[in-house]
Amino acid sequence: MAILACVVAAAVVLLVVGNVVEFRGSPQVEDGTVAFGRPVGSVATSSWRRLRLTRPSGTTVLYVSTAVLYLAVGAYLILGRASIVGDAESRVAQAWYVVGSRDPHLAAIGFVWNPLPSFAAIPVVLFRGIWPALTQEAFAGAIVSSLCMAGAVVQFRLALRDMQTTTSIAWVLTACFALNPMTVYYGSNGMSEAMYLLFLVGAARYLLGWSVTGGLRLLVLVAINLGLGYLTRYETVAAALSVALVVFFVGTRARDRSRPVRERRLAAGSDVVVVLFPVVIAFVAWAVVSWVITGQPFQQFTSSYGNASIIRATAGAVGSNGSGLPKIALALLQTMSYAPLIVLVGIVVLVVGIRRRDRRFWALAPLAGPLAFSTLAYVDGQTFGFLRYYIPVLPLYLLAGALLLTPLPSMRPASPAWLARGRFAGVLAALLIGVPGLVGSTLAMASPTLGPGEQQYLAWVVGPATTTVEVQARAFLPSARSIAGQIDKLGLPDGSIALDTFNCGSLVVMNSERPHQFIITSDRDFQKVVADPVAFNVPYVLVPQDGEGIEAIGVAHPGIYDGGQIADLQTQVVAQYKTAGCSTYRLIRVTSDQAN
Repeated sequence: MAILACVVAAAVVLLVVGNVVEFRGSPQVEDGTVAFGRPVGSVATSSWRRLRLTRPSGTTVLYVSTAVLYLAVGAYLILGRASIVGDAESRVAQAWYVVGSRDPHLAAIGFVWNPLPSFAAIPVVLFRGIWPALTQEAFAGAIVSSLCMAGAVVQFRLALRDMQTTTSIAWVLTACFALNPMTVYYGSNGMSEAMYLLFLVGAARYLLGWSVTGGLRLLVLVAINLGLGYLTRYETVAAALSVALVVFFVGTRARDRSRPVRERRLAAGSDVVVVLFPVVIAFVAWAVVSWVITGQPFQQFTSSYGNASIIRATAGAVGSNGSGLPKIALALLQTMSYAPLIVLVGIVVLVVGIRRRDRRFWALAPLAGPLAFSTLAYVDGQTFGFLRYYIPVLPLYLLAGALLLTPLPSMRPASPAWLARGRFAGVLAALLIGVPGLVGSTLAMASPTLGPGEQQYLAWVVGPATTTVEVQARAFLPSARSIAGQIDKLGLPDGSIALDTFNCGSLVVMNSERPHQFIITSDRDFQKVVADPVAFNVPYVLVPQDGEGIEAIGVAHPGIYDGGQIADLQTQVVAQYKTAGCSTYRLIRVTSDQAN
């Protein structure tokens, strides 16, 4: 089973890399007969007769340089400062469960969160024996996120190249995207935002090309990116629905008006089927596999580890981050921190898009859909007020700015006179569009109101930890290591401690020198062991003080943390591990089962 997991993970990595890498060779322009015709200045597709070795292209240099930058920042934060984000560590842990746990199997990847980020980490986790920090400090996640965010930057730059944005303007906007503090941070910390942006920006790039040429190949590439995006983040459903509406609308209006409306709608409907097919397949397949294995098709909503359960358990936390502002106001402020001039630019986009009849603006739907979904979900109390949920606005805003500065010659009006006179005015406009976002994002990340997650994990990196959450974040890794080390000294045999990997559990297991002594949540016998540890000859359970109604052992046996008689179980507190970064854990010995 572990071999199968490695094969699947390798295939996933190839898909990710194949979505970014451009082969160089002898180009031959394909036949220009496509659905919408080929206006001057549109995207040119090429086929490749043969491959040849050349000097590294600008795209390759951009990819390698940004990947190295993000990885270096990740090394400093994670290895140098032990700043490990809990969700990033959990995704590495899921990859480790598949290949290194007491019960390695493919389903150990879990069904609460989308599988692709964890699958992509599996090939990296395999080298944990050579470099333990890959799992013990969850650095494998930083490697994956750095490669994916570099890919998103490349897709962004190629989108500008495809729309024939002036080189100087394109590099300014690309730098504003690649060097934005939120881009750098989420390209280095192992979170799923990097892979999420890779596929959203990729979908936007190919949809931009399709909106001009109507080429089927480009539409298929949009579909592939959306399918992979759904396996990365559930918000991609909103992107897919937005793209379907745009494909139908543009596909109907852009086709030859001499054809009957009904015929144009049927052709556009066929395009919608093409673009939605991979997403639907991914949605159904993931739901069916989850249902067959766990009995629940949508664990994100029904599992005790999903967002809905966490929100219920932390009632009152899904507010306005202590600001007292209405949720919609906070969401808009967080969105504007990425792009302080977004209102002004949005008005100009609306006016210019209508005057030009420039349908390319519609092609930004893969980025706009998830942004709208995240805003509505937060206002409705379904998610937390995190700054990272609005990160798609950054490429959305910058691509819209690029379209303003890059009108198609075939669309009216022609390039503005001030832009046509020289490069300086265009570069100045690009700087005016992009630079304020660098400042806005920096300020937001330092604010406990606008960027509570970022502030929690970064404030103490550049200064002393002052608040409770900062102290807890700083002590997260040392605390897990301390607990693991103390338990290892007991010399317990394999399969002797039941532990829910919620909270610090996963990091405790990965930092243990004898991880197989733990029976963990992903093990196929975990639920049975938790229900009756005596029957399965498991003498110990390790439980946190505050399980928030989520931790499985505390839910199955309320009050077990305090020891004593718990229903049919007689329990005794053996040890207590109180640390600054984790909940206080107690090792509980189950000494008898009166039912037997």
